[in-house]
Amino acid sequence: MGGRNLSYLDAMRWAGVRPIRRPLVLLALVCAAAALVSPASATTLDSQRQQPRRLPANFFGVNAQWLQTLTADGDTAAALRHAREMRRLGIGIARISLHWGAVEPSPPLLGSHHFSFASFDPAVAALAQSRIRVALLLLGAPAWARDVGGTLSCNRRLAAPGSPADFAAYAAAVTERYGRGGSFWREHPDLPYLPVTQFEVWNEPNWWDYWCPDINPARYADLFTEAAQQIHAADPAARVVLGGLVATNRTTYWPDGTMHGMETGQFLSLMLDHRPDARAQIDAVGLHTYGDVPSIHLDLLRYARWRLRQVGLGRVPFVYNEYGWATKGDRGFVTSERARAAYLRKITSVAARGTCGIIEVDPYTWATAEASPADAEDWFGIVDPQTARPYATARAYSGVSQLLRGRLAKPAPGRITTCRR
Repeated sequence: MGGRNLSYLDAMRWAGVRPIRRPLVLLALVCAAAALVSPASATTLDSQRQQPRRLPANFFGVNAQWLQTLTADGDTAAALRHAREMRRLGIGIARISLHWGAVEPSPPLLGSHHFSFASFDPAVAALAQSRIRVALLLLGAPAWARDVGGTLSCNRRLAAPGSPADFAAYAAAVTERYGRGGSFWREHPDLPYLPVTQFEVWNEPNWWDYWCPDINPARYADLFTEAAQQIHAADPAARVVLGGLVATNRTTYWPDGTMHGMETGQFLSLMLDHRPDARAQIDAVGLHTYGDVPSIHLDLLRYARWRLRQVGLGRVPFVYNEYGWATKGDRGFVTSERARAAYLRKITSVAARGTCGIIEVDPYTWATAEASPADAEDWFGIVDPQTARPYATARAYSGVSQLLRGRLAKPAPGRITTCRR
């Protein structure tokens, strides 16, 4: 999500995202055994065609934090323009983040929490007007609620909350505001009723930049489990997503020995060892892949599914909610607009047609500032940030969506085997 820096992208390149070798040797052995009883190989994309399926609109989403930037600046008209263009392109769901500090900047008074959602309501309203459902990412901590050990050293990194119970209270309040039967919808009966049904707890907790002071699977396990319990108490049918993990096949360290990224399966294993009761709360796992070319992303996706099977989460679906490239920048995952369009079309088609258990895709990202030519983070957007004019990448994404939803004259292509479930 937004706010990355060059060190983040460099570390992603080192940890993500070179071709996966040794772990996939084991995976290849498993798949070779499967091939003895199945005509389709689970390690290739040239697999047996199956009956096509038509995917719903809300399978195809996008990271849409740019709308929050617009509504925060008071530019509701621009936010509506962007939301309408999303809908025109066939996007049915928008992943946006609600920072805890934005709705509860002051500590509880006499043990009573007080939340104000006025700054966030306009973004939800703009999307609802265009009949786009919100998928909420819950993260952050106000100054009063941060882990004391990391408050002074975090700088631009995301500080972990000190109290899982306080974070869970915030998660419950958000669900009661925007979820099924929420107060937001009662206050806005004129809007299409599109309650939030998916809540993601934190972003990239296995990555140094998003869990300060130090990556801590046990602390995240407590945070996730208590928040998920409160969300499910408010809406038993809600989908709670384990916060978008960075798909990486190795644990990496800074030169000073500080861990920068924890291997995906190791993080999950340590988390579940600490809180076995978390298993019952995980409705889906969010997953992020970054790499120079599509083959790296798809290798990471298969690797992550293999690791989920190893920790007993083999049947838990993925919400594949970050993958993308920048078109400018001195360093990072930078490519041309033409190449990016082809890359995104390839990954989206394989993810949607394959058997890795993906129930939603959300490329990163709808729009970015396009201010600094040297900063790759400013150039991940797939539409013009001012006019919402779609670039080639957005048009390619729309084309895949229309094809796989059965909206074109030619039939949707069949399924392919990409992962052994």
